[in-house]
Amino acid sequence: MAIHQEGSWLRGVVTHCLGAAQDVLYPPRCAVCDATAPALCNACRDQLERPDPQALPGRPGLADYACAALYRGPLAQAIPLFKYGRQLELAGPLGELLAEALTARRDEWAPEALVPVPLHPWRRFRRGFNQAELLVREAGRRLGLPVELRLLRRIRSTPPQVGRSREERLRNLQGAFALLPGRSVAGRRLVLIDDVSTTGATLTAAAAPLVEAGAAVFGLSVAWEP
Repeated sequence: MAIHQEGSWLRGVVTHCLGAAQDVLYPPRCAVCDATAPALCNACRDQLERPDPQALPGRPGLADYACAALYRGPLAQAIPLFKYGRQLELAGPLGELLAEALTARRDEWAPEALVPVPLHPWRRFRRGFNQAELLVREAGRRLGLPVELRLLRRIRSTPPQVGRSREERLRNLQGAFALLPGRSVAGRRLVLIDDVSTTGATLTAAAAPLVEAGAAVFGLSVAWEP
């Protein structure tokens, strides 16, 4: 028993020393400006544009909608780096932004759980991860809220939404999401989360089966692109 404890202690010391050495040799850098700082430095965070809550558009089917910041400046650089550049260390600061935005509305929304907008299995396989899921895990950890990863699924792959009008996006996403069999959400208060919201079509379409099943659904994104 003593030998086992000593071995665990030694492994912990070695791990700590290796981590410290790595930080010295390869210090963390801001993904946006390359400053010697964590993934998103304070200077870049200070440049984020926080929208007036009253100016945010409504989202049909959602009880309410909020975002952390506008899709401009450092955030318009950080999200593509996270989503397509595989700089997954950005999940921490981006998830923190989500947590801050939800904290401001927690009393009003009274959320029970967080739900990521799901990717189609094929797209998830090609990308290797679901960015919304990583963000939700981080936000849930910070807020002490449960995360529902097996509640909603994407049953139809859809073409990219870029360049489409809101009406075209809604038609493109019609019937793309479904509640997993055997899951009940009646009476629950859920926060549906995505990385970026533009017209709100994705949040509206993903919320539809949850609302139809009796849930109150609130939408939240890291960024809103007006």
